[in-house]
Amino acid sequence: MLEKYIRFPTGEELAEVIYGFRMKWCFPQCVGAIDGTHIPVAAPELNHTDYYNRKGWYSMIVQAVVDHDYCFETCVGWPGSVHDVRVFASSSIVHRIREGLLSDQPSIDYHDCETSVFLIGDSAYPLQTWLMKPFVNTGSLTHEQQHFN
Repeated sequence: MLEKYIRFPTGEELAEVIYGFRMKWCFPQCVGAIDGTHIPVAAPELNHTDYYNRKGWYSMIVQAVVDHDYCFETCVGWPGSVHDVRVFASSSIVHRIREGLLSDQPSIDYHDCETSVFLIGDSAYPLQTWLMKPFVNTGSLTHEQQHFN
């Protein structure tokens, strides 16, 4: 059941996700949103400091990529002390994207700008050609940057 329900869509299913993001959220060419969360755990006997997170409690990290309606890719089990970027860089979704998972999806002309498909993530994630993130808010964002975020 795992492969049926918790997986990154391909082909026609991926085209439906792109369409769903555009229709439901007015976000063209988006194939998913990625984020991580901490799940509280009891301190393990071995390597317990690895599970002590920056928030001051023991946890495991779950990273998920979700589409406009449901979860389709997860990465579970990293200790709470690990940064989101490390989980992200080691995840199967990143490896598959780098190997061409999204390469068969066409770009579109959106407001006179050629736009390829991409994931969206929060500011913890690294900007990539296939991953969009918000502008870092240093207190000096332009109105356009604030609107974008």
